Amino acid sequence: MKRTKKKKSAFDPWAIVIRRIARVVRFLLLRPEGRLTLVSVVLLALLTVGPYWAWRQVGQRVAAGDDYQLTFDRVELIPSPESVGWIRRDVKLEALRDAGLDQSASILNADVNERLAKALRLHPWIADVRKVTKRYPARVEIEVEYRRPAAMVVLGSEVWWPVDAGGVVLPKDDFSPYEARRYPHITNVSGGPYGPTGAPWGDVRVHGAAEIAAALAGDWQKLGLARVAPLVVGTGFNGAEEYEFALYTQRGTRVYWGHGPANSSPGEPTTAEKAARLRDYVAGRGSLDAAGDGQDLDLRSGKAVAAIPRAAEVPHAHGPLR
Repeated sequence: MKRTKKKKSAFDPWAIVIRRIARVVRFLLLRPEGRLTLVSVVLLALLTVGPYWAWRQVGQRVAAGDDYQLTFDRVELIPSPESVGWIRRDVKLEALRDAGLDQSASILNADVNERLAKALRLHPWIADVRKVTKRYPARVEIEVEYRRPAAMVVLGSEVWWPVDAGGVVLPKDDFSPYEARRYPHITNVSGGPYGPTGAPWGDVRVHGAAEIAAALAGDWQKLGLARVAPLVVGTGFNGAEEYEFALYTQRGTRVYWGHGPANSSPGEPTTAEKAARLRDYVAGRGSLDAAGDGQDLDLRSGKAVAAIPRAAEVPHAHGPLR
């Protein structure tokens, strides 16, 4: 018995695919609109792949050209460290050198902005990097915010550390003894700092005192103030000491400030209100020392500066620098 050959079904998948391909080829080659479509597809492919291929061939040579090479002198900090008035070192050189970026690099590198910003944020004088902008020919502008010294933490007659308003430790070598005397002094602190330069001090007494000194920076000299110090006022539930702060004038009058700005108690005047009361008091009486030798001042409650009998002197670790 002869075996009959099985007829291919008209619905065979491969047959359908082949017929469709043939139909597309006939359309592209034989019909005018098909040839136009084919030309368009070829042009699109050339425009898409061509530049990539060309860059692969010459990209390295272009990137190595002087117009694309970012060197140290083509990096600009805005504002410059010299313009702020209190920085005595080459911030740009130190930051880029420590990060290994003091050699040339191409502005075509995708990560160059990120690397520059990261390097600068690690420098103790840099509080923030706001914006990094690449220019052509090779140049980079970096907008930064510098830390501003708020006070000197006095640990001894010749031992001090500068801090900013947040209690971050600043480079000590940038200040001479003469310059250190011009800033508010934080006393009654022993020990520390507990981290490297550029990190927070690590003591709530320093952080609170630095905030107060920064808040009064514009009025410090006019008010005749010399230092700010923490005072132990009790013990918390966890056994930790609780602190308030006091200001001391150059003539020794004590001004009870109260809690630090970060942990004021309910009903206590705000930092701005306390500062305004001190200004008003001096405007009306001429000096914070006008209360007399037997009185101190209190800002912690009420609507005005209160004069109170002077208590015994609270001992402190070290006096202000002389």
